Amino acid sequence: MFALFLVVVFSVFGSMNWLIARTIAMQFPNHKLLIYMIVILFALTSVISMVLRDLSIMNFIGTIGHYWIAVSFLGLVVYGIFALIPKDTFWLSTAILVLLLGIGIYTAQSLKQTDYQIKLAKDTENMRIALISDTHLGYVNGAKKLETIVDRVNATNPDVILIAGDLFDSSVNTIYNLDGVREALNNFKSTYGTYLAWGNHDAGNTFQEMKEIIDQTDIVLLEDEYIDVGPFVVIGRRDIQPIGEQGGERLPMDDVVQDADLTKPVFVIDHQPSEVNEYEDYVDLIVSGHTHHGQIFPFNYITNAIFPIDYGIMQKENGTYAIVTSGAGFWGPPIRLGTKSEFVIIEVE
Repeated sequence: MFALFLVVVFSVFGSMNWLIARTIAMQFPNHKLLIYMIVILFALTSVISMVLRDLSIMNFIGTIGHYWIAVSFLGLVVYGIFALIPKDTFWLSTAILVLLLGIGIYTAQSLKQTDYQIKLAKDTENMRIALISDTHLGYVNGAKKLETIVDRVNATNPDVILIAGDLFDSSVNTIYNLDGVREALNNFKSTYGTYLAWGNHDAGNTFQEMKEIIDQTDIVLLEDEYIDVGPFVVIGRRDIQPIGEQGGERLPMDDVVQDADLTKPVFVIDHQPSEVNEYEDYVDLIVSGHTHHGQIFPFNYITNAIFPIDYGIMQKENGTYAIVTSGAGFWGPPIRLGTKSEFVIIEVE
């Protein structure tokens, strides 16, 4: 099944690049061979960046490869649509492609703050929760992006920080400045600390290295565990479908909360929001990421159809809140169109 998936992916990607090369070559027929060779070279950087991500390759190759994925996708859409027009639209379609690429890169790198207010049924003190998810630290998002996230979050003076998974983008070997990442992660400031649950990309051949990085910070990692913080309880779930090794199977919730004081407010970090309707009444808040809100329009309609909630805030009939963030980073093509990179501030009454 996985082999079939790879065949489909590489076939689609090859078709994208063939369309781009053919469209440009038709405009410049005297340079046809050179154009095809250049497109093949860029396409190879994308393939290398994905296939050899567990190896320490030069970071700029992976970065170029990821940006070329964005060019390939936009090229398929834009050139494909304009090919239906029986006129020479090369320069117009190319200008639109470049414009969309620029907007997508700018939007992906522009970190927004999204605010929610919730009122719990249980007695609790007023507090401010910062929620971060899907930084996907790797070729494109590195220490500098993480420093920006940390500074923006710290500026809100949160009482607690929750990281809802996909901190890493499948391999620590794709990160150029690991020391800078460790330093940035250790700079989160809050009253009650920072808590992390893994996402589906926080897995694979470098999973132990990921754990070691977290162990070198003040972040509390919760792998199907709970911690009684004092005024509230935080539960961190293993991902329901990790991409590779993640240190064990996901446990039943009853096993996770055994001996926990469930009369206190209970906050659950669960990367994928597919299970939000399965949590019992004692859970007061579920925070998730994973969906990226589709990342690129119109894929948000797909995530909306798949998940009980793919973005925003929902209050269940039993009073439990579920909040899903579109994430502070991105996966695959480093662009966003119709969605935003964000961190979330939750004001609890």
